[in-house]
Amino acid sequence: MLGIDLNRARKLATYNYQVGTKIDRLCLSSSFP
Repeated sequence: MLGIDLNRARKLATYNYQVGTKIDRLCLSSSFP
């Protein structure tokens, strides 16, 4: 059970990181045309 929780947390962390980088790129592209 603990292993599943760790895998789930790891997937969520990577997903949040990818979303964060996409949002940062969108903000940079919109602020610097």
